[in-house]
Amino acid sequence: RVCEAGQWGGAALEVLEDLLERRAELARLMGRGTYAEYALEDKVACTPARVKAFLGSVRDRLWDKARKELDLLSMWKRDFEGRQAGPIEAWDKSFYMGLVRSQQTASDAASVSDYLPISACLGGVALVLERAFGVSLRSAPLAPLALVASF
Repeated sequence: RVCEAGQWGGAALEVLEDLLERRAELARLMGRGTYAEYALEDKVACTPARVKAFLGSVRDRLWDKARKELDLLSMWKRDFEGRQAGPIEAWDKSFYMGLVRSQQTASDAASVSDYLPISACLGGVALVLERAFGVSLRSAPLAPLALVASF
């Protein structure tokens, strides 16, 4: 089924069914068994069987990595929603991947800051500004916090 009956109206389903029938007819007229065979003929994959074999080899190579990622997302979902959290659904993936990335980015930034202290970065920025634009930076006392808060 392409969609629930009546969801888009009968006319849309009729158009879609007609399109599928015409694609199958085109394949037969071109001497192919299916539209997939016809569409893949001049492509690198050449046949539906080669596409299936390629996808199978990709799946086999990535299965363990995908399983580990799914386990990680499931752990984050349980931590976020509690023990009653269900399995990772399609709509959960981007949300929990965002949480994982933000946590990884935060830890990456912390490890980089060990090697690039702010004083060294500011010194480098000052040097670039001076050489490129003739602008020099100098220290200035900060305004008292009470004045800043009053604005």
